[in-house]
Amino acid sequence: KVLKELIEPYSLRVERLQEFLQDVKPLIQVEIVPLEDPYGISVADPHLECIVVSEETKKGGEAVNKKRKENGLSALVLHEIQLLKDSHHSETEEEKISSSSLRSRLLGTLLSPPIDTPHLPALPYVIGLTGGSGSGKSSIARHLEALGAIRIDCDQLGHEAYQPGTVAYHRVLEEFGSDLTNEDKTINRRALGRKVFGNKERLKALTDIVWPEIALLVKDKIRQAKEDGKQVCVVDAAVLLEAGWTDMVHEVWVTIIPDEEVKLYFYLHTHTHQKTYTSLDCSVSQRQKSSKNRNNTVKQFNDVYMFFFNKVFFFCSQTLNYLIYRLYFFVVVFWFYFCFLPKLTLKTEKLGCYSTCVSLVVFFFQAVTRITERDGVSSEDALRRLQSQWSNAKQVEHANVVLSTLWEPEVTRKQVRRSL
Repeated sequence: KVLKELIEPYSLRVERLQEFLQDVKPLIQVEIVPLEDPYGISVADPHLECIVVSEETKKGGEAVNKKRKENGLSALVLHEIQLLKDSHHSETEEEKISSSSLRSRLLGTLLSPPIDTPHLPALPYVIGLTGGSGSGKSSIARHLEALGAIRIDCDQLGHEAYQPGTVAYHRVLEEFGSDLTNEDKTINRRALGRKVFGNKERLKALTDIVWPEIALLVKDKIRQAKEDGKQVCVVDAAVLLEAGWTDMVHEVWVTIIPDEEVKLYFYLHTHTHQKTYTSLDCSVSQRQKSSKNRNNTVKQFNDVYMFFFNKVFFFCSQTLNYLIYRLYFFVVVFWFYFCFLPKLTLKTEKLGCYSTCVSLVVFFFQAVTRITERDGVSSEDALRRLQSQWSNAKQVEHANVVLSTLWEPEVTRKQVRRSL
């Protein structure tokens, strides 16, 4: 399901379905049951006589009858209905009336009203922007900045919080040892990362020191924006929810990409055989179709190929493990470029899906590289850190607005403009 995080709870969907059926035929008697598997009670209830299908689900109806026959039950009458066309669909939406299209139209809208924040001044209006690595959070923050908002980069403030002479600086050295300093007395973040990563207690000790100091810096930035007469601030923070900083913002915006696309990166990292690409194909087939043409797709594959090629040979002077890590990705992309790409169908909508998937692989490769170079941890540790991020569903629970960079940049910009 595309944007499955925006699917309404089952109980609410049942309630609305009952209301609809009562409006259509008040005297109708209905029994609504959840589907625990693809067939549900359709292959077990001897009292059923008919099943409603569309041209898309007709094969599913035939599969139901096959199962019923195996279970010694009579076949159901297949009543096929026509799919209705959606006259308002956009280029990124299906032509038929679709729940996927309806969910995509929720992006950039106010899904839940902001909580009361009487402790915050009305201006500047503060938006808390968060999302997992590779979700496009920073690109959205830059777009808001281009529209006139003040961007507060919490990753940058995290670096400032460690500067010599600060409260966090002294507390970190007291907690983790004075051997963490470089020659210029700054904290060696790589050495610090090696001490805390993989140890939840030590990591919590670090965040208990640093997160409150970053929060103070954020408040200073907001205060400065107010003095300068600014109307809107965007707090760009990957740990906005985990750190409990929602009390500093008026609204929470969450950027997401489908979990299937996140898993794609980890498949590519942990597999080298054909099964990986079968999983990739299954993942892509569930995506919203794109309108990019074949030439653009080939160009993106070429860009990805050169990206990995340059990365590998640029880091040849690094350790053997570091080099092998990049050579692995070189081999994977080489396979994509020379073996997999020529076999792709020429249908432009499917090629567009693969194009976006490869872009997402680049996002996650960059995320892993950024963590390994910044914190001095292995690529495997960086992968585990990315996998430990809050899930889309968990983040969406706290969101007032949800955005997705799944499609072309202009689609994302429309979502942002819709949310303002």
